[in-house]
Amino acid sequence: MAVYTGSGNSNSNSNSNSNSNSTTSTCAFFDRCAPGAIFAKAASLPTRLSSTAKVQYSYADPTLSLFGQDSVKYRIVSATLSQDSTAATCSALRPALQPRTVVATFTGAISGTITFSQASPTAPTLVVVSLDGLNGTASGYHVHQWAVPLPSTISSTDHRGSCVDTGGHFNPYAKPTCSAVNVPQRAPLPLAREGRGGGRPGARGVRLNALRAPP
Repeated sequence: MAVYTGSGNSNSNSNSNSNSNSTTSTCAFFDRCAPGAIFAKAASLPTRLSSTAKVQYSYADPTLSLFGQDSVKYRIVSATLSQDSTAATCSALRPALQPRTVVATFTGAISGTITFSQASPTAPTLVVVSLDGLNGTASGYHVHQWAVPLPSTISSTDHRGSCVDTGGHFNPYAKPTCSAVNVPQRAPLPLAREGRGGGRPGARGVRLNALRAPP
């Protein structure tokens, strides 16, 4: 399944209040970006967030997986409202009702869901974003390095796997950091209507390979 072809530079602002006329991509393809940089990678993302507080879109990402040691399951997803990257909200990617699907659910200043579904270890992952409460200073949403820790490992001084310490962008392959990416435009995949955050129902008989995390 081909999900992108070609390359190019972005001519859009990621922030309508910015003094910059354009943002030039340093990464032409999904596989040249940190897998967790979902905000920067989505070709169908409205780039002028001040024009809409609510975004709903989906895309297929060949660099994210729900299987094996590099699974995004239980990892933290944060969403930010300011350019200083202070998280307005964060959530762990937890199993959804649908097979082979995980979802991060947000409440507060930013609300909604980001859902990941993958049919098999070699298939691209469907990313479905449905968020409300974004504004012109929003700097994005990202999958982060740390997963939710086991309760027995939580201490008063170690905050890894929480909003206090999410770690950097999820990047197991040491790819470049991307602030904006222009991949060839294509029609967004239709949003499924299963559950609050959309998502794609999977076939039966396959389960996710979990990281060390609470059930």
